[in-house]
Amino acid sequence: MAKQEQEQEDDFSVDAMEYPSRDDDRSGPPDDWVLPSWYSFKTGEWFWERKPDPCPVRPLGFRDGEYIFITAAGERRSFTSGQLHNRGGLPDLFVGELWWPLRHFRKYDLEKKALVGGLQRERCIALLLRLCRKKGLYDGTRPHRSVGTWRGPDGAPVVHAGDRIFNDGFIEDPGVEIGDATYVIGSSRQAPSYANLPRGGYKWLPAGTDLGRIVAAHLDEWHWESAESRDLFQGGQYCNMLCAALTWLPHIFVRAPYGSGKSMLLRYARTLCGGAAHPVQQTYSKAYLEQNFSSTAAALFLDEAESTEASHRIRALFELIRLLSDDGAEGGRGTAGGKSRKLDVHGTVTMAATTSEDWQPQDRSRIAYLEIRPLKQRRDHSPAPPEVLAQHLQLAAEMSPAIRARAVALWPLFLTNLKAAREAVLGMGGVMRDADQLGHLIAGWWTMTQDEPLTPDHPVAQLERFRPHIVSLIEEEDGEDEPSKLLNTLFGLTPDKWVGGERVTIGQIIAHARDGESFDADKWRKTLLPYGLALVRHQGENWDQGWLAVANHHPGLDELLSKYPSYQGKKRRQILGDLQRTVAGVEHVAQPGATHMRIGGSQTRYLLIPPIFLPSRSDEPA
Repeated sequence: MAKQEQEQEDDFSVDAMEYPSRDDDRSGPPDDWVLPSWYSFKTGEWFWERKPDPCPVRPLGFRDGEYIFITAAGERRSFTSGQLHNRGGLPDLFVGELWWPLRHFRKYDLEKKALVGGLQRERCIALLLRLCRKKGLYDGTRPHRSVGTWRGPDGAPVVHAGDRIFNDGFIEDPGVEIGDATYVIGSSRQAPSYANLPRGGYKWLPAGTDLGRIVAAHLDEWHWESAESRDLFQGGQYCNMLCAALTWLPHIFVRAPYGSGKSMLLRYARTLCGGAAHPVQQTYSKAYLEQNFSSTAAALFLDEAESTEASHRIRALFELIRLLSDDGAEGGRGTAGGKSRKLDVHGTVTMAATTSEDWQPQDRSRIAYLEIRPLKQRRDHSPAPPEVLAQHLQLAAEMSPAIRARAVALWPLFLTNLKAAREAVLGMGGVMRDADQLGHLIAGWWTMTQDEPLTPDHPVAQLERFRPHIVSLIEEEDGEDEPSKLLNTLFGLTPDKWVGGERVTIGQIIAHARDGESFDADKWRKTLLPYGLALVRHQGENWDQGWLAVANHHPGLDELLSKYPSYQGKKRRQILGDLQRTVAGVEHVAQPGATHMRIGGSQTRYLLIPPIFLPSRSDEPA
């Protein structure tokens, strides 16, 4: 044993040579190079007998005494020098397939023209470490992508099926670099329907619109609040299949009371998405999702069980869902103790729950709210028996690969439909975020069920029926947008002001102050000043046409809103600055004051609230 190791050390010392570079721009070893193995430090290419022979292991860099590689299996791994020099180090790195190092790191007998002797482990390891050093310090900023559907460098979908990657007409092995990302190995899963072509190529085999219409018929087994809710849910599943290829990830929340079949609905949707989705999660937490689905881009299906903790978990999950809407939840978290956890989750979310909490504005704009009702309440259709639902599930599994192929193959058509749907939502009075959220769901539904594109002519006119799902319009009508909520909160506060033995609210004070016919209206206007509020009017206007000046900074106003920390100081100014309402084609918006104003003793800038937002005495019941 000692003699063999000595011979290997002798081999290493004799054969530890540099690889010379070429003097021209041609590829391959220099013309006078006589050995079959050669490496280009300039291009990072390996050659054997003057033909390219890529190493199945790829060095990524070094950090904190560790050397990081993409292993021969396509997995990102870290090794210390000691681990690599252990007996199992190289077999671990090359996952037991040592044919490549045995070819390039053995002595070559020029007379016999054959490899001789054992593997020169020391030389192989030393060069791998050197190549890691050449790559530089590894900071982990290069994305590492596992299973799912991603956005490629040209914007088109890249489908990662775990043990193979479908990109731009060619099937790649795990470990390939596409754009600025490395696609590492993942668990093997079903790919969209495709046919193999020569030289590692492929072509998608997309479904026709008939399968999309079958899906719509299956979804009709549930008692949807409206046909629009059903269509938007179907569009959401199409978006699930495209997942992180989308620039905006639309999420869906289905409120499903007891007896509405929510768990079966999620099973059906997950089955339809097939390899583009994770299994339905029934027991989970926000931390669990972050840790177990890192570096993936697949749809998440969350089934909330009926419990007292359900609403609490939903609120916690919305924090993660907000991050997922754009390019995914990316970043990291650390502690003072030096422990860190990388956050790298991508995916669309479809959640069904029996309860629904009061949502924050940032959640309402990112998550489509749909409803299904108890099946027994349906009068036009009796509930499907279990054997029929089982048949639907089986057919969904069979249709999934072809419908997924349609999603990725008809990507240009989807983008055309998305553009038209976004413009339609904006044309109905929605804002940009409505156009992103609702536009994606409409485009998904249309592309799954129609071959012709949405155009500004007849088809787009049909989208008017989705108006009730435009969140900004709903909030404007109900006063539920954040600026309106702040204003209504302020109007409902009760300062230390008594009239007729009862305390009055800020809104009632404003209403009295606007009543120009009242003899004491001037006193009411003065009452507002200590709270950082003032009623002002332009020349020629009556007091009922006056605007409400709200101080940007005022101790009296901050004290009045002391129970609402999110409405203090600059935050209040920023929220109220978005106040807007369109009536009869006229847009009413909050406007910044032109100069400083002294309000209740404080010199401050202020924001002017249009009179249309202000209460009047006629609003109060008699």
